[in-house]
Amino acid sequence: MEALNIFSEVGFGVGNVLGEEHPKGRAELHLNVLKSYNFGELGLDFSTGGNFIPGTTTGSENNVETLSPNDAKFYSITAFYRLRISKDIFLEPRAGYSSLYHSVLVDDKRTINASNVSYGLGVGTTIANKFSVSLRYQHLGNTPEYTGTQDMTTIISNAEPMDVVLLRVSYRFNWNTIF
Repeated sequence: MEALNIFSEVGFGVGNVLGEEHPKGRAELHLNVLKSYNFGELGLDFSTGGNFIPGTTTGSENNVETLSPNDAKFYSITAFYRLRISKDIFLEPRAGYSSLYHSVLVDDKRTINASNVSYGLGVGTTIANKFSVSLRYQHLGNTPEYTGTQDMTTIISNAEPMDVVLLRVSYRFNWNTIF
């Protein structure tokens, strides 16, 4: 039987919003499915995340609460190409879909979200064929634009771009050893 050359990586990433200070930090959980070829690896990345430190950094004044775009939660599905630039180092351009959302109790328990095109670039290494460590920049798109009410308070979410930089650590396993 011919080898499948299919790998998966499961792990987490920690980092922050690019370009401005965010005291809560950012974190994600991710699952990658990769297929090896002679020219590199093609893969799909499924990730979800939010603030590393729980909580929000909303601003409130005169019955108006403005949601911080940096607090938006996200999930994304991206396709990527992992190109080996040396034996131990890879470069990873990626593009896909992301959704940025806030779970807020406004207008009858509504979750507000914005769908986006996502893109990014990572650089990393594979250690002992078991672990993958990478530094990744990801443009997740724009946060949702929304104005609603909660009791007597107006809730505002402004559409602003979200760019993150994450240090990702993954455990890598080969599907050949499972089947």
